[in-house]
Amino acid sequence: MTAPAAGAQAAGTAEHSVLEVRGLRTYFRRGRGVIKIVRGVSFRVGRSGSVGLVGESGSGKSLTALSVMGLIDKPGFIAGGEILLNGRELVGMPEAELAKIRGRDVAMVFQEPTAALNPLYRIGSQVAEAIRAHQDVSRDQALEQARHLLELVGINDAGRVLHQYPHQLSGGMCQRVTIAAALANDPGLLILDEPTTALDTTIQAQILDIITDLKTRLETAIVFVSHDISVVAQICDELVVMYGGRVMENGPTEQVIGSPKHPYTQGLINAAMSVSGGTGRLESIPGEVPDPQRMPPGCPFEPRCPRAMPQCATEPPLTALPDGRQVACWLY
Repeated sequence: MTAPAAGAQAAGTAEHSVLEVRGLRTYFRRGRGVIKIVRGVSFRVGRSGSVGLVGESGSGKSLTALSVMGLIDKPGFIAGGEILLNGRELVGMPEAELAKIRGRDVAMVFQEPTAALNPLYRIGSQVAEAIRAHQDVSRDQALEQARHLLELVGINDAGRVLHQYPHQLSGGMCQRVTIAAALANDPGLLILDEPTTALDTTIQAQILDIITDLKTRLETAIVFVSHDISVVAQICDELVVMYGGRVMENGPTEQVIGSPKHPYTQGLINAAMSVSGGTGRLESIPGEVPDPQRMPPGCPFEPRCPRAMPQCATEPPLTALPDGRQVACWLY
């Protein structure tokens, strides 16, 4: 049974979805042609649900997240598909309308926290600005809300931190601040793009604990983007495995981790287990992620796949399995 491109059941039903991405295609113009980065990606995020977009660098996951936020700069553009946030179509929405939605209905935390914060302004001013952009409150009221938000993300001496500049804080503290700013207006959807990658292992674990705690307490829907499937598995109820701009496999985290179907998913899990298991031997997937300008004509993973067969020269459809998940592989 072959599912339509718009039918990915990554989390929740259509009636209970905060976010629905249907057949998203995000391209970049180059000369007279286009480079196809995101190629027909579909997934859903249910209310209070959490979905992980996982894959190696260059798989299209971050560009998918930026497309949802409407942050694709020229020469990039959304070539097709739908992005529905609480039932509202974002593709083609005027920038003035998108600006009202960003930070209020959906917010994003980026990979490099120090780059997301303005070095010329105090922490309190930056978090308060995020609050006042969508709320009719005084500066003092916004600063008081900012203090509460900093406490919410585990900053103990929030009153002091309000008056500091980003360069006076560690990377982990800066990331806590960016999460606080993203939560300023109680968005229904929080997108986190590699939020722990630039941090050391100890701080990484602390940030993941904060995100897990916030997810439980605030009941905010989450899209978590990462190259590390072991990290995503700690946070998310559902996984969407991406490669070459396509969805390779999606489904409940326990199913995908416990019984991965796509050879690419199996490779990601084996690599993660070899690192965390301390076996002394690191597993890796041979080869490299394909250049989007020279994408294989069939399955994008075919040149690296240990189970490749002649049929893989034709791109496989995303197929529904009896257990409800989906996989794009001719083996199924």
